[in-house]
Amino acid sequence: MRAVQAAVILPALLAITFKVVGDPQMASYAAFGTFANLVLASFSGARRDKLVAHVGLGIAGSALLSIGTAVHATTAVAAPVTLLVTFAVLLAGVTGANVAAGGLAAMLAYVLAAASPGTTAMIPSRLEGWWLATAAAALATAVTTGRPAGDQLRAKAAATARALASETSGIAAGRADQSARTESVAAEEQLRSAFNGLPYGPRGLATTDQALGNLIELLEWLSTLVDDTMAAQRHIVPLGSGDRELLSCAGEVLDAVAGMLTGENIAPDTDRLDRLRLARALAVREPEGDEAAYEAAVHASYHSRTVALAVLSIAADALVVTGRASAAAVAKQRLAWLPAASGSGVNGSAAVTSAAHPVHTLAAVAAPTVVRHASVRSIWVRNSLRGAVAVTAAVTVADLTNVQHGFWVVLGTLAVLRTTATATGGTAVRAIGGTAIGFLVGAGLLLLVGTSTTVLWTVLPIGVLVAAYAPGVAPFAAGQAAFTILLVLLYNLLLPVGWKVGVIRVEDIGLGCAISLVVGAFVWPRGAVSVVADDLEDAFVTSGAYLTQAVEYALGLRLAVPDAGRAAVVAGLRLDDALGAFFTEQGSKSVRKEDLWALANAAQRLRLTASSLAELPPPPTAAPGGEALAERARALAQWFEMAASYLEQRQPALLAALAPLAPLEPVEAIGEEAGASGHRKGCQIYVDQHLRHAYLHHGEVVEPATRLGVAVGQPWWRRAAGGT
Repeated sequence: MRAVQAAVILPALLAITFKVVGDPQMASYAAFGTFANLVLASFSGARRDKLVAHVGLGIAGSALLSIGTAVHATTAVAAPVTLLVTFAVLLAGVTGANVAAGGLAAMLAYVLAAASPGTTAMIPSRLEGWWLATAAAALATAVTTGRPAGDQLRAKAAATARALASETSGIAAGRADQSARTESVAAEEQLRSAFNGLPYGPRGLATTDQALGNLIELLEWLSTLVDDTMAAQRHIVPLGSGDRELLSCAGEVLDAVAGMLTGENIAPDTDRLDRLRLARALAVREPEGDEAAYEAAVHASYHSRTVALAVLSIAADALVVTGRASAAAVAKQRLAWLPAASGSGVNGSAAVTSAAHPVHTLAAVAAPTVVRHASVRSIWVRNSLRGAVAVTAAVTVADLTNVQHGFWVVLGTLAVLRTTATATGGTAVRAIGGTAIGFLVGAGLLLLVGTSTTVLWTVLPIGVLVAAYAPGVAPFAAGQAAFTILLVLLYNLLLPVGWKVGVIRVEDIGLGCAISLVVGAFVWPRGAVSVVADDLEDAFVTSGAYLTQAVEYALGLRLAVPDAGRAAVVAGLRLDDALGAFFTEQGSKSVRKEDLWALANAAQRLRLTASSLAELPPPPTAAPGGEALAERARALAQWFEMAASYLEQRQPALLAALAPLAPLEPVEAIGEEAGASGHRKGCQIYVDQHLRHAYLHHGEVVEPATRLGVAVGQPWWRRAAGGT
């Protein structure tokens, strides 16, 4: 649809501005502005979202082309300004998917002005052409965009929620089987693949983006909780009637969440689920019957209550995603997505949630994103800096060499620059080959039609259609060839120079590719895989520290509310960004995606386990057995710190120390002291079950971490074989 729109609008605007108005500057920016709005910028969402995005691109492009025109004359000024502008434009993508999708389109406005001859007197004409293109694109979007076809991530999240609902209800009814688990795992894998496969997933400042990202993370955690619940019911302890009722209600709420995410007018009964959860907590505060029966009841309660807690958080996020949450509920969820320094639990219950809370201010909304990316370990920072260096080098070279159509050098640089040096090299070869083919086809076309502008105007819509459509369905080289043919047609309409314009483009693209290769080889040539390893280190260390604090707090050994949650969440979000960049970067992969998922899930599981414990009301005093449990948490945190050290240093001695910890034995001191309260005893058993859950899965890290360490340790020009 965008290709058809471009094929209609671009020739029409070019005819109006060039043939009727007679302004070549307006014509150039109308043509390239149309291509930027309808081809380079692939905006998502409903009609209103796309219209807002086009207006934003129009405003940003206006500012950028004005700056570019102003600095073009002096290379000493153009270079530092280009560095700052490009870095800011590319990094702005962290604020939302549509901002990221419009980044390259906005950069086109800047490089077209900064690397082309012109004076400030041309700015009004250029602005008129740019805004004419923006208005036409916005109008086309308003006319042709219907109801959203259905968000892919929402659909996958709904399928996962429905599969987990069926499995949870089956456990409650005593009919759980392996086929239900297989279905849930398959749905979860499809969800994770869809999440990491999108160029710009739900990682921005928008409330719905943050809610959807958190919901997906919680669904993955819930999957492991449900799996453990099934195993416990089969092999360890049967579920009581209260636990079955709680799990049955959790299944119903999950099913309602799935319905909401697919557009059904349904509301989850979260009040009933929360009442049942609290009732189960009260039921195991005081011992009844013999000690073995009481411990079994607390064990079963752990599984049903943690599942219910995760489902409550998922439902709260789903209400935000679907626009049904109140302002106070949104504020509460924001604090759950990024806990305040004073700490909050999985669903933010420990946080202040009044409507007047400063979380509603723009600064409070943006601050977590700033914190999250204020590090060279952020994939957005690295990619933005690499792009800024490359574009600055291209603008400088174009100015110093006085090449014709110098902006093509910059476009060539942007077109082939990838997150790894090896991927950039392969793309450069395809770009030059595709451009050469496009030149040959364009030159042949010009030889056939001669200087007849009538034929060129007739062929132009077809050229626009092919150039706009090819990038979405054809190989990269084919897209470059189609774009080269389009440029040959455009420039021979605006300023007839014959086939020579194709030769110039081949030369300039080759120069731009060379710049990209040099920058790619010197500025983080490994790409996203090294950032993934760095962010995994942070996630392991911060999540382990959070778990230690949460356990000590829940056992009464620590008076202060855990404050390590914020660092753990920030590290997890940066890791999500790095994984998204890794899975979408071109070229062969040196690490299997299953390994990275296993490592990311391990860090996430550790953090969410800690977050669940941070919600527990601690006993008034610590009791015997508590210190032993706290020591287990410290041992697990130290083990993950060792895994992080291996990823950083990749020393064989550290790898040998990564053997899984021994299975946990019962803590003998729990409940043995005279006069122990049921609340204190039940709390200790509950903490013990959380730690057992964490210990049960930590060994899954060893082999994936080993393979990741080997891949990161290799020189960037030697890619490990067999990765997908």
